[in-house]
Amino acid sequence: MDAKQPVGESVKITQLRKDLTIYPGPRSSMGSPTWSLHDPARNCFFRLGWSEFEILSRLDIGDLQQISDRVNSETTLHTTPQQVTSLIQFLEVNNLMIAAGEEGFNRLCKQLEAKKKSLFTWILHTYLFFRLPLVKPDNFLKASLPLVSWMFSRGFFYFVLFTALVGLYLIARQWEAFIYTFSHLFTWEGALLFGMALVVVKVVHELGHGYSARYYGCHVPTMGVAFLVMMPVLYTDTSEAWKLQSKKKRLVIGASGMLAELILAVIATLSWSFLPDGPVRSATLFVATTSWVMTLIVNLSPFLRFDGYYLLSDRLDIQNLHERATAMGKWFLRSTLLGLQQPCPEVLTARKRKFLIIFAYTTWLYRLILFLGIALLVYHLFFKVAGIVLMVVEILWFIILPITREIKYWTKERENYGLNRNITISGLLFGLVVLLLIYPWKTSVEVPAILRIERHTKIFSPASGQINLFNLKEGDSVHKGDMLIKMVSKEAEYKLQQTKLEIDLAQWKLEFQGMDQNLIEQSPVIQQELESKLTQLNGLQEQKSKMTITAPFSGRVVTLSEHLKEGTWVAENEPLLELVHTKGWIIEAYIEESDLSRIYPGVSAVFYPEILDWPTIDGSVVTIDSVGTRELNDPYLVSTMGGDIPVREGEKGEWLPQTPIYRLILHPNLPANLQLDKLLRGSVILDGKPQSYINRAWKAVLAVYIRESGF
Repeated sequence: MDAKQPVGESVKITQLRKDLTIYPGPRSSMGSPTWSLHDPARNCFFRLGWSEFEILSRLDIGDLQQISDRVNSETTLHTTPQQVTSLIQFLEVNNLMIAAGEEGFNRLCKQLEAKKKSLFTWILHTYLFFRLPLVKPDNFLKASLPLVSWMFSRGFFYFVLFTALVGLYLIARQWEAFIYTFSHLFTWEGALLFGMALVVVKVVHELGHGYSARYYGCHVPTMGVAFLVMMPVLYTDTSEAWKLQSKKKRLVIGASGMLAELILAVIATLSWSFLPDGPVRSATLFVATTSWVMTLIVNLSPFLRFDGYYLLSDRLDIQNLHERATAMGKWFLRSTLLGLQQPCPEVLTARKRKFLIIFAYTTWLYRLILFLGIALLVYHLFFKVAGIVLMVVEILWFIILPITREIKYWTKERENYGLNRNITISGLLFGLVVLLLIYPWKTSVEVPAILRIERHTKIFSPASGQINLFNLKEGDSVHKGDMLIKMVSKEAEYKLQQTKLEIDLAQWKLEFQGMDQNLIEQSPVIQQELESKLTQLNGLQEQKSKMTITAPFSGRVVTLSEHLKEGTWVAENEPLLELVHTKGWIIEAYIEESDLSRIYPGVSAVFYPEILDWPTIDGSVVTIDSVGTRELNDPYLVSTMGGDIPVREGEKGEWLPQTPIYRLILHPNLPANLQLDKLLRGSVILDGKPQSYINRAWKAVLAVYIRESGF
């Protein structure tokens, strides 16, 4: 229908399709009646306001002006022919009118042509999202509904509440065992049961939606699985809930999936106390804790089209919440930044308009973080080439493309706004942000560090044994080579004596082999055995020599193990004492590769101890390692021991830095009255070369590119 049709001219207006059904809807937020128009061919619902319903009731008049006049004279509404035209165009676009004659045929052909997609576009859309219907559950739900309808009663609610309290009470009495049950999930059998439990939980979630919809008389045409960026998510089509006039019933249908999971969690909580220890008990623990928490976190989010979105939309009585919020957010953005004078997308109260604007910006920020996370996840899940391609597709489609479309719109509408106050302020703010990014403001570099004696060592037990001689105490001074601890091991002594006897026996056999034919035949074996025993003897003697621990350098004993005394048994690698060289202190720090070019010998620095009541210490850089640190030997700075350097554990238990780092040695200017007797952990702020934020970001991106560019 042409929007420029002269007012009053009689035109042929086609009627609504005969298979459409109109149901009474809930009252709007303004108190006016609404209706729901159901298209059974697509199982779609459209919400009609009072004026739209009155116009549809008079379409058979066939004239725009007369339809408008009849609505105005027979109701308290005020409509115009333009409103009638807009409604007819909406109905035609959504194929709700009978496509009669050549005009209708041409319109359908144009719509069909517009829906055709290239192979690339089809693959892209399918990869991003597609649905796979699996079952038509309506007959099953209808037949089995009497078996579960009692769950919708108030009595069942109190029963679930009582069961939850009993389950929590029983768990509280054996809390440590409850936490320990998680360990079974890390076995193959536990992982399998974990997967099966997850499937059961999600099926129960969808059955909750299905049964509640059937309970209120709605058909459930399909259940299946949807793939969001190849991640499977079960779904249930409960769109017929739109025909319900009661908002409360629609809210129950929307929340019933999460409620079903909570009921299952309550049952699992009680069952855990009566099940034997094992994988099945661990699976009930997962259902009782992790599964429903994850479900609430994901499904209650209104920023994606999950349960939380529909619950919020129904609660606020704002249908198509995302689309309307997006339109409102764009309108506010354009009017604020550009001063573009456009009418507000819809007439709303100031409070509701403000909510939609804030909701739109929150949704955009949430989706930006989410889609970046999904892009990184896709990159790491697939092999490198496919991961890069799919990650780029994610970023282009979900992030770059919407921004590009908005900028194109600004360019298209530039004739409707000139240089005005809004653009001037926006330009100044944009220039200020650019200046903050490109100007080298940042001069300081903060790195983790320790203040320690220039030479110190921790001494560990070389083997398990008994302390035989020990007379040290904390604060004692020792010289290089002095005996610190003497240990004995009866097991090692026994092995040593036994090995010596076996060597003597082998040597005797070789010496007197001429006297026995059997010894002559066994001579090669005896010789090989003798060599093996001699090697074993050397190892045992070396181990015995290590049982006498001597000072590797002159210094002072600063730390002793609490139970260290003569006669005490110690295990292998047990820490015994710490020895330090007291003639010099240094600051040892580690800097990331991206900041290395900003630091050079002689740069001033300030050391901030992590103990707040200690004073800061000035210093300067003395040396910078030319080779990156491959392995950290000192436990004080590694993340697994409470430090700030992220590490991973190597095959031999060593600490390997997660990112390239370089060691710095700084000379501290210690105050004369400062008494130090142990190392201090903290951080160093270096006075480095200035660097802009954009330069820092570029180096970080470049470093990632270089690291990931190998195929």
